[in-house]
Amino acid sequence: MTKHSKRSPSGAKRWGTCTACIDFEEYLLQRKKIFPQQQDSTGAAALGTAVHSLIEKCILRGLDPDDFEGKKIGQFFVDLEMIRGADIFTTYVRTKQQEYELQGNKVVLIPEQTFDLSFLGIEDCEQGTADCVLISDCGAFHVIDYKNGRNYVSEVDNWQLKLYARAAIEYICQNNLAYIEDITEIHLTIVQPNCPGSEPIRSEVIPTEKLLDWTDDFIERLEEPKQFVAGDHCDYCPCAGFCEAQAKHAAEIACADFDEPCESDDIDFSGVEIPEDIAVNVITYEKFLMNFIAECKKRIHTLMIEGQATDYMKDHFELVYSRKNTTLVKGAENILGLYVDDEFIYAEPKLKPLTDLKRVCKKQLTKDEYEEVLSDITFKPQGDIIRL
Repeated sequence: MTKHSKRSPSGAKRWGTCTACIDFEEYLLQRKKIFPQQQDSTGAAALGTAVHSLIEKCILRGLDPDDFEGKKIGQFFVDLEMIRGADIFTTYVRTKQQEYELQGNKVVLIPEQTFDLSFLGIEDCEQGTADCVLISDCGAFHVIDYKNGRNYVSEVDNWQLKLYARAAIEYICQNNLAYIEDITEIHLTIVQPNCPGSEPIRSEVIPTEKLLDWTDDFIERLEEPKQFVAGDHCDYCPCAGFCEAQAKHAAEIACADFDEPCESDDIDFSGVEIPEDIAVNVITYEKFLMNFIAECKKRIHTLMIEGQATDYMKDHFELVYSRKNTTLVKGAENILGLYVDDEFIYAEPKLKPLTDLKRVCKKQLTKDEYEEVLSDITFKPQGDIIRL
C-alpha cells in the first residue's frame, strides 16, 4: 500500500483487538497530543521497501537478486545484505513452485498484488498488498510475506496474513483462477532473514474453513460496541503512553503473583522467597512494561521539547541534547566506488574511517563532486533527548 489507511492489514491485530484505539488516536490527533506519523524515507522502512522492490523485479523478470548488485533501487544501492534477503525469499517461492509443477500440478504465481478488502465491509480498510501469493491446483494456497526488520514477527495467528489470504481468495475466485471449494489448506508464511536467533522462513498451515470462520468472527467483533483492550498489540500503537487501559494493564501485571509482604516478627523465609515460575512470569511481562515506560518517556520528552512542560515535570526532569557524530550511510561503499578505486577506500576487510575517506575524496574529486559524494554517503543523526 502506498499510503497506509487507519485500518491497514499490518495493524489488524491492534485495531481488531482494541476496537476503540482508532477513535482514540483521532481524538489525540485533533487535540495535538500526538502528531501524524511521518513516513521514514531514509531509514529501516525505506530499506525494507527497496528490498521488496528488488524481490518484485526478480520474480516478475525471472532474474536473480545478484543481477542487481550495485544498482540503485529507491535511495539504496543494492548490496550483499539486500541480495541475501531477496535471495532467501525468491528461492523459497521458486522452490515451492517447482515442487508443485514436478508433481504435475498447475501453479498460479501472483507477486506484489494489491487486493480489494472492501467486500468485508470494514470501515477504512479497503485494500492490502501481499508480497506473493501462490496457488496450486492440488488445493494448496500460499500467502508469503517478506519482513526486512530485526524484530521477530510470528507466523502463528498472524492477522495481517489472514486478511491477505481472505482477500486473495476473493480475488482468485472472481477472476476464475480457482474455486474456493478446491482450496483445502492455507499456508501463511513469514520470510524474515534479518531476525537474530530465529529461522528465516516460518509457516503456519490452517484449513480454509478455519480461515473463513476467523474472518466472520473478526468482522463480528468490529460490529460490537468499541472497547479498549491492552496487550502485546500496544507495542506500536500511537496512543501508547496516553491510554488508561494500557496503564492499568501495566499495573496489573507488575503486581501479578505477589502476595502481601509478611509483617510478623517470626518470618518463615521459605514463604517469602518467590518461586521460579513467578520469576519466569516477571520476565515474560518485561516487553510490555518496558514499552509502556518508553512511551511515557516519549510523551514527557515531546511536551518538554515543545515548551509545554508542567512545573511537576520540571521538578523531576531536565532534558538536554546528546551529541552525535556524522556517520556513513548504508551502501556508502557503492557510491564511493563510482568515483574512487577500491584500493583507496578499503582497509581490508572494512571501509576506511570517514576521516580518511574524506581525505581521499578531496584529493581525487572536484569540489562539486566532493560535496555531492559527501552528502550522499554521510548523515548526522539527530541528538537524543536524555534525562539527567
